[in-house]
Amino acid sequence: MVETLNRVAGAHGVGRLDSWRTASWASSPARVQTPAGTVLHIAHRELERLVLDRDTLHFKQSVSVRYAQLIYDGLWFSTLREALAPS
Repeated sequence: MVETLNRVAGAHGVGRLDSWRTASWASSPARVQTPAGTVLHIAHRELERLVLDRDTLHFKQSVSVRYAQLIYDGLWFSTLREALAPS
């Protein structure tokens, strides 16, 4: 499925992103291509909109932002991350 989505969606320019990669010693532009990831992410988001009530969807969105921030900050083994998604 991923290979097919990459081929079909990629041929239409889906999932082409320009971003800046930063490190402590350098910043550089990067082109990222994720056609299948983009299609699957949008499909999942739209499915959630169909099946979740408004309050649950808003809560899920706020928790997912906090969860992503924990991972970005390198806090995978933190108490909060473990409480949000126990192993």
